[in-house]
Amino acid sequence: MPPDISRTEHSGRPCWPIIWLWVLSICQYAYRYILQVNDTKDSLEYGPTPPLLSAIKYEIFLLFVLYALYSLAYRPVVVTKAYRLLAFLTAAVLLLLSSVFLVRLFVAPGELDDTVLSAVQLAPWMSCIFFIPLVFNKKHSLAGTLMVFERLIFWVAFPFWLTTIALVIMGLRYPALSYPGLIVRFGGILDDPNANAGLSLFLLVLAVMFRKGAWKVRTTIYALMLAGTLSFSGYIMAAVLGVCLLLVPFLRPAREFRQGMVKLCVKSAVATCVLAGVITAYEANASVIDALNALYSAKSNSTGTHLSNLLPSPAMLDISSPVTTSFGLGGYSENFYWRILVNFGWVGFLIVVFVIAIWTWEACLHAKDWRYPLGMWVVALLIASNGIAYVLLFPVSLLFWSVLSLLVLHPSNPRMPSWSAE
Repeated sequence: MPPDISRTEHSGRPCWPIIWLWVLSICQYAYRYILQVNDTKDSLEYGPTPPLLSAIKYEIFLLFVLYALYSLAYRPVVVTKAYRLLAFLTAAVLLLLSSVFLVRLFVAPGELDDTVLSAVQLAPWMSCIFFIPLVFNKKHSLAGTLMVFERLIFWVAFPFWLTTIALVIMGLRYPALSYPGLIVRFGGILDDPNANAGLSLFLLVLAVMFRKGAWKVRTTIYALMLAGTLSFSGYIMAAVLGVCLLLVPFLRPAREFRQGMVKLCVKSAVATCVLAGVITAYEANASVIDALNALYSAKSNSTGTHLSNLLPSPAMLDISSPVTTSFGLGGYSENFYWRILVNFGWVGFLIVVFVIAIWTWEACLHAKDWRYPLGMWVVALLIASNGIAYVLLFPVSLLFWSVLSLLVLHPSNPRMPSWSAE
């Protein structure tokens, strides 16, 4: 069992500015489903998002920044030498990206629209690591902050998700990326199946980590929300996270390792039996076969289109000029790493990947004990970003940088018992 975190970190209180930043950033996307606005490619019934609505998330972040600067006048900022170094590196990266953009603008403009979009999707949320230490201090509890956020957002996200299901059943309203009679995907309050997959998995991790209240019910609901997204990238993220958590027994002492392996074998046997039963029922039910085959056909067409967007066109990778190779030509890709490469060139790609890698490495070093699942969620997100650019996909991108910052900012307690997947 995991440690009683409420007792081991009883001295702190939740950091409400961070909680409200996360909650409001998630809730503001409710306008997508209510007003049926998003990217017009996502659904035939949706229209383009008005610029004023798109700007809401930046306004929320600006309010957080202003509050953080206001707090600076009333409390000291205490960060470790490692955090200061990472912050300086990140500031240098943002300056270099600005220089890359200026080179693109005046020397080799190429396609600037996608470059500007990538920049505004990356820079603001990366910069949150400068402001989180201004509001999160020694009086605050990381565990308390995460627990309050998870239980608060549940009572917003779950009713909204349930409403979208009810309206689909009644045939009144379909979410984005859903087509009546063909395929239905539930994006929840974000109205984006891929982003909702990352968010649902994050909430599931928090619920299982702390196990407070009706956590089993909430965990089941988060799992159903994840399954309803029909997001392959989300499933890959969940699979990577599951594999990472299954490796926990290898990090334990010999006695605990043996006990963990026995339980793992028993659970695997039960899962195998359940899977065999499901396959048998599937093969015996012709209507189920037809329905699943239709779903597979619809999803495979969607996946084929998605896969075609993973790799940029050859025109985006023109290596005939050192300038375009170094600073990019601009273009779109579902793959986060390709998108950074084609929009900022090898110069931008190397510095962005470097700063993400160094933050992730430092965060994972601090992700001991009960923080281990948080660090593994970050790793899983980076791997899944080969299919969906999660690091650019708001509000998952905000959660990504916030978690990195909090893991590095909040030191591990060596006296705390090790987290367990049991």
